[in-house]
Amino acid sequence: MTTDRRTIFPLLESLIRSRRLVLGLPFIAAVLTSAYVLIMRPTYAANASFVAENSAQTRLPQGLTGLASQFGLNLGSEVSRSPAFYADLLRSREILGELLATRIAGSKSGDSVTVSDLYRVSGSGPEQRLDEGVKTLRSMIGVAVDQRTNIVHVTVEAPEPVAARDIVQALLDRLGDFNVHTRQSSAGERRKFIEARVSTAEQELRDAENALRTFYDRNRQWQSSPQLRFEEQRLTRQVTVQQDLYLTLRREYETARIEEVNNPPVLTIIDRPTVPGQRIRPRRTTSVLLVTFVVGILAATLAILLQHHKDLLESGDPEYLRLNERMSGLLNTFRKSNRLKHPRTVRGVDATAD
Repeated sequence: MTTDRRTIFPLLESLIRSRRLVLGLPFIAAVLTSAYVLIMRPTYAANASFVAENSAQTRLPQGLTGLASQFGLNLGSEVSRSPAFYADLLRSREILGELLATRIAGSKSGDSVTVSDLYRVSGSGPEQRLDEGVKTLRSMIGVAVDQRTNIVHVTVEAPEPVAARDIVQALLDRLGDFNVHTRQSSAGERRKFIEARVSTAEQELRDAENALRTFYDRNRQWQSSPQLRFEEQRLTRQVTVQQDLYLTLRREYETARIEEVNNPPVLTIIDRPTVPGQRIRPRRTTSVLLVTFVVGILAATLAILLQHHKDLLESGDPEYLRLNERMSGLLNTFRKSNRLKHPRTVRGVDATAD
């Protein structure tokens, strides 16, 4: 107990002697932090979530799918539409570049501004301004994918609550436009391929029918010859195959024409973006208390060290006095070198002059 008292009481005495330092520094830090967080630009966050439709397989027969792949066309399935794909798409340069030019409600008065102006994007030229804008948006947009449910969660931070909501909605609109465009492009590519195959299949069917008709014209008594019966079966089989292929392609062609103009939305919005009611930054009370506490700890530590330094000087400890002299010498050397680098002038006369 005696040892604890001898340890604690001198520390408390040091804090009491330096009460101006211990109380003054935290007070000044609290005032400065309060002023800073009051003028600091607030940040609001708006959220939304959606689930993407699974990739739909095209209804081309397996044989036609393989044939299309030989021509360099991938018609067996649509463009990847996994949740991770949409997460990357939301942060892509293409989507964010278009978003920078979108006008939204950026102030409480209702005046509309572009997203680029809202985030105060600057740059010496259009290319640099675009790069800085994309970089800023990526830092303000958070995307998370729930692997169990495949739900994509989007969070956007903005200096205005209405602007945060509008930016999230604009992102969802850009995704919808992208889906419509890519689905129409895929459906159009599929229709063009089938249209070309229909024309080819129709011509091949006519050739097969003409060949069978020519056979009948030239061979009136083909039933009596085994060789002619075999030839007639072969030609008839070719006509049947070409008919089936032509009818299949015609059905697929009509389906492709319908799908080209009929593009239902592939995003199901679960949580629509709303105007956030509270800011997420700055947390003024927490910031002031935290800074005050940290500065108070540092001030108390400094007061204890200063008192300990004074006690050591008064005790006349030779080792500490020698260390203090060396530190003072180093400090004086540093001051002299600094004066030589930056000489002062006194009343227009150089202080280094003789």
